[in-house]
Amino acid sequence: MRKIKNAIARGAALSACLTLGACDDDSSSKGGAAGAPAVAPVSYAGEVQPLFELACNCHTGPNYMTLGAPFSLEASVAYGNIVSAPSQQVPTMQLVVPGSLNDSYLWLKVNGTQAEVSGGGQIMPPGVPLNEMERDLVGRWIVSGAQP
Repeated sequence: MRKIKNAIARGAALSACLTLGACDDDSSSKGGAAGAPAVAPVSYAGEVQPLFELACNCHTGPNYMTLGAPFSLEASVAYGNIVSAPSQQVPTMQLVVPGSLNDSYLWLKVNGTQAEVSGGGQIMPPGVPLNEMERDLVGRWIVSGAQP
């Protein structure tokens, strides 16, 4: 299981460093916060939150709980609901651990690999998952420290 998680993180880190052209010599063998390549910060308010609003409709609007979403991704509360917040599906994990893809359950959910850590449900968002560029954006945001 650890190998799979590390492979996911390495792939995301490698994708991020290739996208940014900021790979160091060791980037293909390391993942997560320790050993991750330098990644340009991603604007949460300007890039990540708008993505959530477009793609994660079940987590937005006044009726998000009736749609089965356990937390809101409305702009006024989303950051606090996901960064350093426990996952309901895997309570030993946080949804977003700044700087660490390996430990961020949200990262596993958007990649559909949550079962590898005994998580449940389906890839998020269901129906039309995030494309590679959108996942890369979320990954770069987490790796760069998940700043507000």
